[in-house]
Amino acid sequence: MTQKNLSKNLSNGIADTLLRATAIQQSMSQMPDYKCLLKHFGDVLHRDFGVAKLGFARLGREKTKLHMKRQYLKVDGVSSYSPEFWTEFEQFVAESGALMSENGDGLLCLEYANQTYYTCISQDPKSRAGRLIVWQISENSQCQYDTFSIALLEFAVQALQVESKWYRKLAGTQSLLNIDDLTGLYNHRYLEICLENELRRADRFQNNFCLMFIDLDSFKPVNDQHGHLSGSSVLKQVADVIKDAVREVDIPIRYGGDEFVVLLLGATSSKGVLAGERVRRSIEKTPFKVDGGITTHVTASIGIAAYPEHGKTKEELLRIADESMYKSKKMGKNRVTILSVNATETLTK
Repeated sequence: MTQKNLSKNLSNGIADTLLRATAIQQSMSQMPDYKCLLKHFGDVLHRDFGVAKLGFARLGREKTKLHMKRQYLKVDGVSSYSPEFWTEFEQFVAESGALMSENGDGLLCLEYANQTYYTCISQDPKSRAGRLIVWQISENSQCQYDTFSIALLEFAVQALQVESKWYRKLAGTQSLLNIDDLTGLYNHRYLEICLENELRRADRFQNNFCLMFIDLDSFKPVNDQHGHLSGSSVLKQVADVIKDAVREVDIPIRYGGDEFVVLLLGATSSKGVLAGERVRRSIEKTPFKVDGGITTHVTASIGIAAYPEHGKTKEELLRIADESMYKSKKMGKNRVTILSVNATETLTK
């Protein structure tokens, strides 16, 4: 090959690589969420680099040890690694320290079990250590990893990592938007999200769950007598009491003002009532501190709505829980109420 032809081929190779790199970067930036971004990266690996086998694992770090939890994600035309592979690969990584010294940026090539594996780490919104992606090239693939292919592959990895950082920052921002500034509980916005998710899960797996609606009794006098700063302090203390009175899997939420909601996952109506009574007693017996070292007591009226007995939509469950809470108010406050199909059952203190 002459010098002229060599220069022409080199020029064409650079131009083609830049064109393909631009297309990859644009396509990465158009993904609607992190899962789609990972799947699209897998499609790029298969289409542009002849990848035949591909695996994803969520990472976790404990001191000097790296943990991997296999995450299944279907990519057309590509097979996945078995659980046995991940067990052995995790042991190899732990013994070799291959990933511990990496900062998570760029492409890494590993020789494992007499085969070449390419890996990279993207920032996972749900994992502090990130998501590990591992792949191989098919022996029958026409794709050869020459200088241009490696450069393009490194660019694709960098594009993935840039976009994944954005999704991680977005997830962090969204998480803050779902937190109530005063109490540290989730807020009304998050209730909409988690209730819809739980309705889908309950419908799919035939699970039960309950919605607990809590309204503090005669809370206005606390603000009037001790001031709004003390009132805010009491609300924060009440939130802590509610959080301690329910299980770790349950989701306590500040609905607004002096109203709270708890999503009781997997709870039947009878367990929902017991949880409501536990919360009611905890609030009743707790002395809440206000300014000057003074303590005050408050009580709560609570209503319970159960899925699927009281409804199968978000609107139905919220309405029934609210009606049950107002029933508690009308019957003397400081009690738990659940509405049955034919009558009203009330659990008093």
